Amino acid sequence: MEIRVGSFWYDYWWDNKSHQYRCGNAFGINGAGPEMVIREAIKYNCYGLRAKSKKALLEKIDEY
Repeated sequence: MEIRVGSFWYDYWWDNKSHQYRCGNAFGINGAGPEMVIREAIKYNCYGLRAKSKKALLEKIDEY
């Protein structure tokens, strides 16, 4: 799956169904903005993001 943050797409995956549901909300599947996406990713430790994408996501936090 992918998430869109600004003009960037990021691949992500989940370890189990419980984590999938929580991270699904965190990653803005229901329309959360980029700032919330990043904040919730950190809050819920949703680091199924591939390493390169996670780094890019965290670097973008200051842009929002």
